[in-house]
Amino acid sequence: MSEEQPPSKMDHAREPIVEAALAYHQRDSLTFLIPGHKQGRALDQRTRHELGGDMYRFDMASQSGLDDRLARQGVLSEAQELAADAWGADQVMFLVNGSTSSLQVSISAVVGPGDEILVARNLHKAAVSALIISGARPVYVRQEVDDELELSHNPSAAAFERALAAHPDAKAALLVSPSLYGVTADVRGIAAACHAHGVPLLVDEAWGAHFAFHPELPPFSLAEGADLAICSIHKTLLGIRQSSIIATRGDRIDQQKLKDRANLLESTSVTSLVLCTIDVSRRLMAEQGEAVLGRVLALARRARNGLAAVPGLWVLGDAELVGGPGAIALDPTKVLLEVEGLDMTGYEAADRLFGDYRLPMELQDHRRVLALVAIGDDESTIDRLVHAFEGLAATPGSGPSGRIVRTGELFTDSPLTPREAYFSDSEQIDALAAVGRVCAEQVTPYPPGVPLLIAGERVTEAIIRYGRAVASLGGFIADAADSKLDTIRVVR
Repeated sequence: MSEEQPPSKMDHAREPIVEAALAYHQRDSLTFLIPGHKQGRALDQRTRHELGGDMYRFDMASQSGLDDRLARQGVLSEAQELAADAWGADQVMFLVNGSTSSLQVSISAVVGPGDEILVARNLHKAAVSALIISGARPVYVRQEVDDELELSHNPSAAAFERALAAHPDAKAALLVSPSLYGVTADVRGIAAACHAHGVPLLVDEAWGAHFAFHPELPPFSLAEGADLAICSIHKTLLGIRQSSIIATRGDRIDQQKLKDRANLLESTSVTSLVLCTIDVSRRLMAEQGEAVLGRVLALARRARNGLAAVPGLWVLGDAELVGGPGAIALDPTKVLLEVEGLDMTGYEAADRLFGDYRLPMELQDHRRVLALVAIGDDESTIDRLVHAFEGLAATPGSGPSGRIVRTGELFTDSPLTPREAYFSDSEQIDALAAVGRVCAEQVTPYPPGVPLLIAGERVTEAIIRYGRAVASLGGFIADAADSKLDTIRVVR
């Protein structure tokens, strides 16, 4: 449970960005600036029928649309102040290029070329782009592995402590919590270790925007001592895709550098459509968050109970996923399902759920699928999910994957930084012949999007064989030029 916050004195019924957009239309405003569709005036009949006009009405420029050219009305700043109050932060920044952009802005604000940064090795591929942009030298902190379940959790506080001791010049640390499997790290312990060494802790909390608003959910990372949290508003709240925030607390993060990096990396064509959805997400959570999320948690329990009754299906919960040094708590809205007992891989289960029942899953791997229960669900959607798995159980699959490789064998070293390797002279060669060479690209099973190999890491036989096995079972290898991993790009 997050630490108790004093009652807010701010008016969270306000929606400054939405109110400004509505006022714009009520004034019968007419602009002579982008976007060219002029808030939907240009829509032909077919487009209006297919996409509707309301979306276009709220796509306007921040300058001279929501505010004047000098932003003297403070529309965006007021919305961000309300968000900071809601999430228990000192400052919140809205971004419209997704948490990919938020990671790039945040990491570039704390490290530069050659600076060391401790990075949890279960980082999302988006964080790698931030490492390439910043030119920083990552010190990868190995995550905890569960070889029975063949999955990895977050690194432990002890692992970060060892890395801090071995790299006293590190400028910052990046943690991913929760993982896409819904498991949170020991943020409090890792933050304490970082602060003892004078290092700020950044948390990629893309999947935890809702944590701050219900006591039965894991604690929000800022309440556990993190200095900066990145949250994707579209993942669990009302945001549309690419809506993200950077929330900070304390004085370890230079706010001016954050603003400077956002100016460098954020789109210059910020749309109020995305900003509006962040604004309404904050308002809903501040006013009704506990009630809304209480309903979501009840639906998640309904899903877990119904799915647990399906023969051969194993619903993973606290007993299986929580308790180790890198696994402190579980977000129960992430319903993780083992399907080997249905005689199929997670890839086959996902394909059949999509093809036969029109139910795409959030995640699939060689033995699991994950269903996300969120605020857009109700009892009918949960019952449809359970019914689909009952149908899967009634029809034999093509066989489970069997053990691919022990997860702990997939670690390697990093002779070069991601930036050095990414911009190097490279060549495409047979993947097994590349063993021992330095990778010049990313090799990423997607989802969950954690790279098997990052540019700058050394190629190993275990990694190549694992990646090939994933591809042969139906998994998708993103980023690599050769998605089957017959060949791989390495530094020449």
